[in-house]
Amino acid sequence: MKYMIKLFWVFCALSTLALMSNRSGRGSVAGEALTLAPGEGGRTCSNAGCHGTATPFGTEVSINLLDLAGNVVSNYEPGEDYRVNLTISATGASGYGFMIVCLDENDQAVNNWGSPPDDIRSINLIGRDYLEHTMRLDDNSYNFDWTAPTSGTGDVVFYAAGNAVNGNNSNSGDNANTTAVSFSENVMSSVDDLKRESALIFPNPVKDELHIIPSGNYTIEIMNIHGVIVQKLKSTTNEHMRIDLSTYAQGSYFVRILDNENRQIETKHIVKLD
Repeated sequence: MKYMIKLFWVFCALSTLALMSNRSGRGSVAGEALTLAPGEGGRTCSNAGCHGTATPFGTEVSINLLDLAGNVVSNYEPGEDYRVNLTISATGASGYGFMIVCLDENDQAVNNWGSPPDDIRSINLIGRDYLEHTMRLDDNSYNFDWTAPTSGTGDVVFYAAGNAVNGNNSNSGDNANTTAVSFSENVMSSVDDLKRESALIFPNPVKDELHIIPSGNYTIEIMNIHGVIVQKLKSTTNEHMRIDLSTYAQGSYFVRILDNENRQIETKHIVKLD
């Protein structure tokens, strides 16, 4: 009987250590990728045993691509440097973890990460460079340096898994989720396109009404700081558009202008005042 009791406590201790070890990242601990990217084993943080299947935090994972000025972009210029923002939105969580990878349209790795921030590592799994946490993270949002691939690569997709944890050193009560976000290669028709002023946008900052006078027939999108489109409009050349923002919360927004082929022409940052 004493022998069985000892075995029980040894099992409990080993289980606790195994669960706590996942704080340093599933890729490092088990050599397993869990973002649901093509070519992985199809498992997630929830069913791999490292985190539970509960949904106490309503965890959502979002990815945005930023130029070096901090503007959200929807397309990339080949060879240019960007920052990839990963945000884990969860209410009441005490810590976070994640794993992220980038693939091209043929599911080949785009291993173009820069030096990772503190508490983040780059790890090669199944021939791909992933970024993952090295410890339980206090912050829920991180930016990673990334260089766009060469011309002709086409669409790239970032696959990510994010965890929101309660810090009880077990997998109970944790909440994981995944996401996949695609970005197109931006092929501009001429140098003139790059220099063209697509629209007059004023005032900035804005309190109630935003004025936009476009120079062509464009799609105009207004996005919040998380890259979520909150309003989408069609414009005609030299139309004076008046957009009511009086009900919007104060803070930063982005006005993104797309041509008729859905190519991004420019993105402008605006500030909404109360």
